[in-house]
Amino acid sequence: ARDHGEITQRIQDLDDMLQMFSALLAGSFALVLIFRKLARRRAKFRAPPSMLVRLLTGSVAISGVILSLAGWATYSVVEDGWLVQMDQALENRALGLAALCRKVDGNWRFEGAHLENSMFQDPKSMQYFEARDERGRDIGRSASLSHLSFPTVAIAPGERRFGWYHPGYLHKTRYVAISLAGGEQGLTVYFGQDYRDMKAKLRDLRNILLGIWIASEILLSALLALLVHFSIAPLRRIAKRLESIDEKHLGFEPDGAPREVRPLVDALSTALSRL
Repeated sequence: ARDHGEITQRIQDLDDMLQMFSALLAGSFALVLIFRKLARRRAKFRAPPSMLVRLLTGSVAISGVILSLAGWATYSVVEDGWLVQMDQALENRALGLAALCRKVDGNWRFEGAHLENSMFQDPKSMQYFEARDERGRDIGRSASLSHLSFPTVAIAPGERRFGWYHPGYLHKTRYVAISLAGGEQGLTVYFGQDYRDMKAKLRDLRNILLGIWIASEILLSALLALLVHFSIAPLRRIAKRLESIDEKHLGFEPDGAPREVRPLVDALSTALSRL
């Protein structure tokens, strides 16, 4: 038999990241589909989509993917950073509790169980502590752990190992196991912290990132629409000049034409000159 808590936790973390990434990508594609649907409604006689719609659709799709990757990376970095901080706090608490263990007449004893107003007396505490000697016997435990025990891990004296523990009685718990050597007998200290608070913070972070993504997409779409509107203003001026051309006035001055459409304007001016 082998404890599968760490594997289950990795699967859950991967599932959370995939859900967040899928939601962001789904939002991006939803915006693209909305733009395409609007373009089809505005199109008449099967006319091709306007330049504005094409630029907006492509820009929103690309920016949506980039923002999705950035949001997923931010979430992963923050989660890893918070987990490292949590592990450091667990390690410090475990070492502090290990200092309350004394060897008396060759046997380990825990001298902190009598402390009042602590997690040892509170059965509803979300912190869990357990100390065992080299024979696996309990020498101290918190009331919140009840009849449960942390999974036995084989670690060398002086080492520490982090893991996940979430039986049916407890919620998912992050714990550290520290093995301390003392004389002829060793001591293993376990200290765990309920992961619900951390998970709630990560959920809030995920919602904030999703809100930022939606706001960024809307703002970017509006800015792109304004940018394209002002960018094609020279084309509208050229169109007005072309409206004044008739059989008696074939002259055309392509002043102010953008460089990208200059070859087309020059070709049109040359054709009118030949006429």
